[in-house]
Amino acid sequence: METGVDDEDTASRKRRRSITHGLASAIGQLEPTEFEKLCVIALESLGAYEVKLTPYRADQGIDFYGRLRIGSALADIAGYPPVFDKFCVWVIGQAKHFEATQVATFDLRELVGSVQLARSGEYGSVNDRYPDMKIRSCDPIFSLFMTSGTISREAWTLCRNSGVIAIDGDSFSHILSETTIELGDPDFQAVEKLREFISGNRPMAS
Repeated sequence: METGVDDEDTASRKRRRSITHGLASAIGQLEPTEFEKLCVIALESLGAYEVKLTPYRADQGIDFYGRLRIGSALADIAGYPPVFDKFCVWVIGQAKHFEATQVATFDLRELVGSVQLARSGEYGSVNDRYPDMKIRSCDPIFSLFMTSGTISREAWTLCRNSGVIAIDGDSFSHILSETTIELGDPDFQAVEKLREFISGNRPMAS
């Protein structure tokens, strides 16, 4: 390879990083419902499956939920693949489309409370709100908080102490630029192009 010339993969990563800031700006112009859909798309790109978007209204504090795949290497070594076939890890989260407001500890406490109620199947409605979200008593849950904005210092501290996984606007844009969006032109950061991308990757509804 010629000295000083990047290979194709390296050049592609540099191009993606170069548009992260513009992508964050475009995300800020989305409607809250569009941002929620984008969160589901990003989550699927990170390996989650059967991810569903909850109704925008009366969502019981949960915006999306799904499952995470577990590698089978350990099961092969142990000789008991069926054990891992039955093993289920859930991811349950909230999406907050903030631009000028920082995420505070209150927002995280709301998520933690919602996850605990979801584990026990207790909702503020007569019927089972999400009949396909049957969390067993020993199933692990990843609580995920995704925002287009920033997170306060106190909120970051609460995340570390509680185990909540938080993704702020900068990290969210980086995830999308690295793992989800295929760049077609240098003006991809335009909100119109981002909306086209969301429409072409419509998440499942619960």
